[in-house]
Amino acid sequence: MNPQGAAISARVIVLAGRVSTPEGVSPLDRKPDGIVISDGRIVAMHDPDDPTDSHATILDFRPFTIAPGILDLHVHGGHGIDFATADRTGLAEFARKRASTGTTGVLATIALPWDALLEQMANYGWWLDDPSEDLGMFLGLHIEGPFLNPRRIGALPPESLRTPSRDDLSRLVDTSRGRIRMMTIAPELPGALDLIARMTQLGIVASIGHTDATFEQVFEAANAGARKVTHTFNAMRPFTHRDPGAVGGVLAHPDLFAELIADGYHVHPGALAVLLRAKGVKRIALVTDNVPQAGLPDGIYRTGTYGDPPMVIQGGVAHLANPDGTPTQTISGSVGDIASHLRLVRDLPGIALTTDDLFTMASTVPANILNDPTRGRISPGACADIGIWDEGSLEPVATLSKGTVVWSRPT
Repeated sequence: MNPQGAAISARVIVLAGRVSTPEGVSPLDRKPDGIVISDGRIVAMHDPDDPTDSHATILDFRPFTIAPGILDLHVHGGHGIDFATADRTGLAEFARKRASTGTTGVLATIALPWDALLEQMANYGWWLDDPSEDLGMFLGLHIEGPFLNPRRIGALPPESLRTPSRDDLSRLVDTSRGRIRMMTIAPELPGALDLIARMTQLGIVASIGHTDATFEQVFEAANAGARKVTHTFNAMRPFTHRDPGAVGGVLAHPDLFAELIADGYHVHPGALAVLLRAKGVKRIALVTDNVPQAGLPDGIYRTGTYGDPPMVIQGGVAHLANPDGTPTQTISGSVGDIASHLRLVRDLPGIALTTDDLFTMASTVPANILNDPTRGRISPGACADIGIWDEGSLEPVATLSKGTVVWSRPT
């Protein structure tokens, strides 16, 4: 092990018991015992027979596994920090704490009423222009709305909804200084298909969600440029044999990526298995959809995005609450960390998944959705944002950002 933040040389060799790659085997079918990092990037796989490099810093994490850093494309905050109301200091604190989950990249996910949304977009535009390392985890913004269907609003604030408008989209993009990487949109709304096409032109991932779209409308959205679906099964028109709905469109369309909250509460394990059978691991992105109170004790919370009505966290589940604090039937985002999601998917009956499959869904697929070939993979040229994992327990052991240890579990 190596201390967090230890000073290291420009060339680093990270040794491990195994190296996880999306293909399940290492490049050239070799069995490397680590990776070589220089200037924050992976420059080579390390082979046990390689000559000793006396000028390199050795980070020895054997017998654990090197995996690409987790990329969470849908997270509203955590540890008491709400991305909708946080300041720059709060974002830096979130990044420090979230590193303990093996996560190296997130899209800050926000749903707010219009004026507040514009104000926070302006803030993020300035904050994310700052190249300092403490905000390096933030890859951009995921705006969950505002062009959503009120029939499928779920736990989002109803006052955040607006009719699809090119002018509104342009204001969001300009105000955020181009930091929006993804937007959730209901494609059945008037003008939504035009907006999806415009998002695609701007390099924004259009994600179908909070939608009452039919099977056919999902395909129309994909034809217009939509590439992904937000929290599949949740807040969308369900599947039946005579009306396959939005869920049926997701399952049937060969190119759409499916976002999935695998906490065991948002989606029944049997439905998870159906999605895996239909889409395969290379079309599923695991996300936490953590609420800002994720990581806090059970209780009633009345501040932040979901402060009115209040939210109650009880037994690992976040529900919107009645005024007296009793839970409603509406589940909000999740409170579990990504490791718990990985373990649930790994243990699904009748689905034989490898550890490499799990990291494909939690890292490689999200990187592919963002069209970022430098993340989500362990290969020469990739960014050295990596996690060290205990494969048996599926718990993180350490996290590296650009080759520097930013967190390691106590020994």
